[in-house]
Amino acid sequence: MPLQACPHKHIRYMCKSLVNHEKLVHTIRDIYQQVSRTMYCRTLMPCMCSLCGFCLELMD
Repeated sequence: MPLQACPHKHIRYMCKSLVNHEKLVHTIRDIYQQVSRTMYCRTLMPCMCSLCGFCLELMD
């Protein structure tokens, strides 16, 4: 998944490592399955890393 700057800031997660976004993807996916979709941006459902400021878009 390509990393891109996210204009939405609904949810922020912290990367385990600034360079290891694979872990961030897995973490987000695990949490995503447990929380309500309404907590996410209804359009892109982004999650932004609190440290690096980048987000990964979740694809259903």
